[in-house]
Amino acid sequence: GVLIAGSERIDAALLDACPGLKAVCSMAVGYNNVDVAACTSRGVVASNAPGVLTETTADFGFALMMAAARRVSESERYLREDRWRHWGVDLFADDAVVFKKLIYEMRFDEVSAEYALFGQFYLGVRLPVEKLGGWVEGKL
Repeated sequence: GVLIAGSERIDAALLDACPGLKAVCSMAVGYNNVDVAACTSRGVVASNAPGVLTETTADFGFALMMAAARRVSESERYLREDRWRHWGVDLFADDAVVFKKLIYEMRFDEVSAEYALFGQFYLGVRLPVEKLGGWVEGKL
């Protein structure tokens, strides 16, 4: 068998060049780089790893939303440009209310169900996840 990372092209020409190949195993979620029909017609098992990046994608997306809501990039640039002189009550004030509204109004799938867990445990809001059949419950 062959283990691929997700960018290698597995097509009929490659399969013909490897007549003893029994399996193509992708460690990625997608399989658009694998000619599944060509694998099937040659008796080669093709597999992927659905869900392998669900939590990581949610973590990163959540981090980006938090960074935007808390103005992390803007304040970091402000500091690097040596513009900070003193603290002020409104200096980089965030808008957590807008952030909570944004995350509440998202339409959910497996990835954003992870957002819902973050929202529930870190922001103190319960979020409906229609596709998954109701409210997200669980522990981090």
